[in-house]
Amino acid sequence: MFQRHGLRHSLPLDILTKVDRMSMAHSIEARVPLLDHKLVEFASTVPAELQLRKGRTKDLFKRALRGILPDEILDRPKHGFAVALGGWFRGQLGPVVRDLLLSDTCRRRGILNTAYIERLIRGHEQGQQLDFHLWTLISFELWCRTFLDRPAAKPVGKFLRTSAPQAVRA
Repeated sequence: MFQRHGLRHSLPLDILTKVDRMSMAHSIEARVPLLDHKLVEFASTVPAELQLRKGRTKDLFKRALRGILPDEILDRPKHGFAVALGGWFRGQLGPVVRDLLLSDTCRRRGILNTAYIERLIRGHEQGQQLDFHLWTLISFELWCRTFLDRPAAKPVGKFLRTSAPQAVRA
């Protein structure tokens, strides 16, 4: 049942969509070899008791690859594709974090508590794992600059005009 759900919902509506959009956005040709239609068709015929064995997923797949791939690859725990924000925010991007979150623009808006942000940045610089907190605040600040700080749209009839109309070339 989980496999059916993954094929119908998780893969096309989430995982594959993200891979497709991000690879196209950066002109990268991405392929998902384990989703070759013949392999998927075969995998759907594997009995459920072989798909999950002693609480481990992919047991049959790992046994098939044992001797082909190193054991340290097959036996390592699953991990995601984390971005090294912590290192970046403590290194090259440290000034960018400060410039964005402690800027006059951000302070004047009065939404965020500047003293708290200063404590977060200091804590992060001292080794606390606050990169996700800072990333969230940076994203919010950039959203504010894009949607709150821009000039208000001017109504034109029942529509909003946000910029001058563009000439259409034939």
